[in-house]
Amino acid sequence: MAYLRQSKWTYDTSATLGFSLGFSVISGGMISLNDPDRNPHHFHFGAFGAGISRGLALTRIEVPQTIVRNYDFSGSVALEDFKSGGVVFMTDAFQGRKLSLSDIQGVTAYIEGGVAAFSGFGGDVMFLGLDPIPFLTSIAFPGFSHLMTLAIDRAPAVLLMGGSIVGPQVATGLRALIGQLH
Repeated sequence: MAYLRQSKWTYDTSATLGFSLGFSVISGGMISLNDPDRNPHHFHFGAFGAGISRGLALTRIEVPQTIVRNYDFSGSVALEDFKSGGVVFMTDAFQGRKLSLSDIQGVTAYIEGGVAAFSGFGGDVMFLGLDPIPFLTSIAFPGFSHLMTLAIDRAPAVLLMGGSIVGPQVATGLRALIGQLH
């Protein structure tokens, strides 16, 4: 995926809610895009993954030591009304001229980062429309992890987006997630 062409799909807005407990991350939300004919499409997504963050933790969840060690808890939210922007790209793996809904929907993998002192900025690079068979095989059988790279390399579309976020922490973080966009 060395070459990206800007798609005629345009970004409208998004809303996201994410939580992390230690290294575990869960996220979900809505992305609104307009197709080349300017028809609006609202996609919903959910994902889980792992992440790291550094900063001042202002909240802690106390969990009995017999279950797990105490972990830092953090969260962030971005509402539709918050300032945001994004661009949809076609990859060199996509040979067509115009993306369809099926090229955007389905399995997704993305990298998400953010910097916040109660409010801040978050951004995502989402690989859209991944082939589910090699991707899910790589998750079920870690010995086949190269299939995840293959699935991402064959993604027909990439969405870059970012915008304002709020959350109860002063930190910076980076997360890798896998999920579904429909």
